[in-house]
Amino acid sequence: MADERQRQLMQEALDQALSPELLEKLRQQLDDDAQGSQQFNRLKKVDDMLRAAPHERAPARLALGI
Repeated sequence: MADERQRQLMQEALDQALSPELLEKLRQQLDDDAQGSQQFNRLKKVDDMLRAAPHERAPARLALGI
């Protein structure tokens, strides 16, 4: 199971904010960790769906109602 540091690296990988060295280190860790690999794959699917979702601006009156 992924520890906190590994989860952080997963998030940074999805944000494309990892150096090539750290990305390779994460990939090696996930090759040896089936649960961590499954978790990363689930996060990747969610990330892909969110990136593909249409973006709409909220109505200006929404801020007034919050």
